[in-house]
Amino acid sequence: MRNHVGNILVTISDRRKAICNNVDSTLGYNAVVITTNDYYTGGMMMPGRTYQASPTSKYRYSINGQEKSDELNDNLTTALYWEYDARIVRRWNVDPVEKVWESPYLCFSGNPIFNSDPDGDDIDPKRKKGMNFFVTGTKAMRKQDRKEHGGGLKGFISSAYTWDFIKAKVMKGLSFGKLKIVQAKNPAEAVAKIKEYSGSNGYVKNMTIDYHYGLFGEASWDPNEAGENLNNKSNNKYSTKYTQPSNPLDGQDAADAFTDLNNGYAGWGTKIFLGNCWAGGNSDMKPTPIPDFTNAISSRINTAMVFGHQAAASTIGFVFRNNFNGPIYAPYAKRADNVSHRGIYSISVNGITTVIRSNIIIHNSGKITTSNSTIQSP
Repeated sequence: MRNHVGNILVTISDRRKAICNNVDSTLGYNAVVITTNDYYTGGMMMPGRTYQASPTSKYRYSINGQEKSDELNDNLTTALYWEYDARIVRRWNVDPVEKVWESPYLCFSGNPIFNSDPDGDDIDPKRKKGMNFFVTGTKAMRKQDRKEHGGGLKGFISSAYTWDFIKAKVMKGLSFGKLKIVQAKNPAEAVAKIKEYSGSNGYVKNMTIDYHYGLFGEASWDPNEAGENLNNKSNNKYSTKYTQPSNPLDGQDAADAFTDLNNGYAGWGTKIFLGNCWAGGNSDMKPTPIPDFTNAISSRINTAMVFGHQAAASTIGFVFRNNFNGPIYAPYAKRADNVSHRGIYSISVNGITTVIRSNIIIHNSGKITTSNSTIQSP
C-alpha cells in the first residue's frame, strides 16, 4: 500500500488471519501485516515508526516505489537515472534532464510533498496523456481577416488566418486525431477549451498559438476587447498593415489566464510555439522595437518552453513546409529589420530567454521540434 507519491507505507501477506468468537464461528478476517513505514518529507524513514513481522520480511522498496540500496543505508534508493539520498533530499548524480533554473542535484522540483519521480529523471505528472493543440481565432475573426485583405477572392487568397486554419484542419486529419484545434477569441476562452478537451487525464504536450501580431497586442490580451469590435470599421486591430498598438501589451493581465494551465495541464515537457509575427520580439524593428511575447507566456506557465520567431510569420512556409519561416508579402518582405531576423527564435522558460538560430517544425501531429540550432545570445 502506498501514498499519493508512491511511498510504500504498508505491505501485507496473501494470507489472512481469521477473527473468531468463543463458539467456534468465524466473524471475519484480518490482513497479515508484514511491514509498515512512516516517512519524513523527502522519504527518510522515521526512527521508531517502522515495523517488520520478522527479520526475513524486510521489504525491498521504499520512496516512489524505488528499490532500496540498503547495503549502504536504508534511506538510499536506486532508480533508472539516479542514486537518491532521502536524508538530504538530493541525488548523488547529476540530473540527466537539464533545467537552467534548477540545480542538477535538486529533486522533485523542490516539492517532495506533492511530486514523485519514479525513474529519477523528472517529476511524475499527475496527468499522463500528452495532447497537442493548435489555437487559432474564431470563424468571425477569419471572416474579418479576409475583409481586411480586400474581401472576395483576393481576401481569401491573402488571409493568413484562413490558410493557417485550412492547414491545421489538414494536419488534424493526417494526425488521426492527435491534434486538437481550439478556436478562441482570447486566452481565457482558449484555456477553458483546452482544460475541457484535456479531461481528467490530459495535459498540454505541444501547443501552437496562431494569432496575428495585432491580436497578441491589445486584442488577444484583453478579453473585453477581443472579438467584440469585429464589425466596427474604425477598429484597426486586425489591420493587414500590422499597425502597432500604442502599447503592444495593453491588457497583458489577461495573459494570467494561462496560469490556469499550471494546475497539471502544462509545465515541464510542454512546448508552445507562438505563430504570430515577431513573437520572439524584434529589437531592430522601426520605428519601435517589438517586445518578446515568449517571455510573457513562459513567465505564466511554470517550466514550459515557449518559442517565438523574431521575423514576420510566413503562411506560405507553414502551409508547404510546416514552418512559419519563409516568404512573406510586402512591405516586410525586403525590409532589413525583418529579413535579418529570419530563422532567429527566442526560447523562454520561466521568463528567462535564450536566442537561437534554428529550424522549428510544427509536425502534422502538432509536435514541435527544433533542428540545426545554434545559440545566438543568452
